[in-house]
Amino acid sequence: MLSQLSMFADESAQPEGLHYQPDFISAQEEAALIGNIRALPLAPFQFGIYEGKRRVVFFGVLSPRFSGRRQSS
Repeated sequence: MLSQLSMFADESAQPEGLHYQPDFISAQEEAALIGNIRALPLAPFQFGIYEGKRRVVFFGVLSPRFSGRRQSS
């Protein structure tokens, strides 16, 4: 099994207010969340004429800043 470097080993380097909680969710909950995310209609991020290097999904109303006009998604 691969080991992962600890991002939170040095507690003095953590931002104020950050509290790491190991095993916050179970492996079953994690698998369910991943399945839910995989089922979303993710599409490349659009910013005017530019396409971002990440995939997103919009819920609700798109901002005029991104689409040029207000519209329901």
